[in-house]
Amino acid sequence: MKIIIHADDFGYSKSINEAVIELCKLGTLSSLSVLSNMPYYRDIVDLLDNDTISIGLHANFTEGKPVSDPEKIPSLVDNNGEFFPFPVLRKKALLNKISSSEILEELFLQYDLIYQIIRNKLVLIDCHHGLHSRLPIFQKAFLEFGKKHSIKYLRTAPHVYIIEKNNSVNLIDPSLINISAFGPKTVLNYYFKHISMRKYKSVFKMPDRMIVSKSESNLNIFKKVVSINSSIDKNMTYVVEAHPSTLDSKFDDVIRDQRIEEYNFLKSDRFYNFIQMNTLISHNDL
Repeated sequence: MKIIIHADDFGYSKSINEAVIELCKLGTLSSLSVLSNMPYYRDIVDLLDNDTISIGLHANFTEGKPVSDPEKIPSLVDNNGEFFPFPVLRKKALLNKISSSEILEELFLQYDLIYQIIRNKLVLIDCHHGLHSRLPIFQKAFLEFGKKHSIKYLRTAPHVYIIEKNNSVNLIDPSLINISAFGPKTVLNYYFKHISMRKYKSVFKMPDRMIVSKSESNLNIFKKVVSINSSIDKNMTYVVEAHPSTLDSKFDDVIRDQRIEEYNFLKSDRFYNFIQMNTLISHNDL
């Protein structure tokens, strides 16, 4: 099984950075992306000597302050000059009240901040809250960005669901064949994502599938991944998102505990042994 274990949110806090750096050095994370509008993004220098990982920009339009002058991107920020939270931004996007040129203005500046630190090690791009695969206006901007920049990889892919049944763990596409199990909304989203991914594939290289679950936490996804059925297509490349952290007061109790538990599992002997028995790759290996 070829698998990428990718961590988002690097730069958000010292606790997240500590967890990601440790797991990269341990060898159970192979990819990460950096929030350049957050206070601790410069800690990425601690991983520049690690050639086994891919490093990207985790573009952010839903939390904190922009890198741009807020007056230059008025459709993306509130009266305090901060990004709108996702529900507000999504509503504005659906009402066509967001400027694609303003998205690009901010995207280029966020990219340049990370590029100034790591130069050609910056090979990947994705987006906080998955805006690049959820909102057409952001997809348009990311495609234009990809055509203008030499960045190679996009951390996104059609979803495949991890399912445990009769003591067997398998990966299942929510296609029309499985509509009774997933429901029409999930199946329609699956086909829509395939269409949007075809556009991205003309510009970026991407994994084949992203492993997700209908309702379970990332921790439970990882616990199922290590028990996955051996009949999985070994020619496919799968990516799993990780959100590890050591103790962090920035999150509420539930989110903090989930991140800590995930961090502990990713450095456990059980997960390390799984990685040794499979092929952990980075986006650089696509």
